[in-house]
Amino acid sequence: MKLLALILFISTSFQVFANDLTSTESYDLSTDLDNICGDTWCEGDFNWSVDNFSCDLKNETCTVDLTLIEEFYYDEYTTREEFLTQKKKVETKLNIDIVEDYEYSSIHWQQTCTITDVKSKESLFDETKYHVFSDMVYYNVLDCVTEIEEAYWSAADSL
Repeated sequence: MKLLALILFISTSFQVFANDLTSTESYDLSTDLDNICGDTWCEGDFNWSVDNFSCDLKNETCTVDLTLIEEFYYDEYTTREEFLTQKKKVETKLNIDIVEDYEYSSIHWQQTCTITDVKSKESLFDETKYHVFSDMVYYNVLDCVTEIEEAYWSAADSL
């Protein structure tokens, strides 16, 4: 009986980490979204890293792991004090990582976007092959990025 319970536990535990995409599909979607970022939402106040794309088609969902990056290059326009002020504001509200160097520092905030109502793997990919990802994926990620940026600014402005 204990063996049956252990097998059941192990098999259901792996469902949490299920990805119905091949590693190549996941990589291609992540990479193409990361590449388009420079022409779209990354033209704003933040840089972005698209870290992973995975799907659970049984539950009709996909997740996109992203990192918002606010960068500070120290020069005659930006000082280390500006970075420290912003860091102090957001670290009290958000779980952030910091990268610091003599001439550069950045705030990294990892987030996950969830795309719902994904009926098939095919709906994720662009039929024209102009991009790897479909319009549905693009607009869902764009909406999510907007929400993440608003939450970040809300945390930064709350103090």
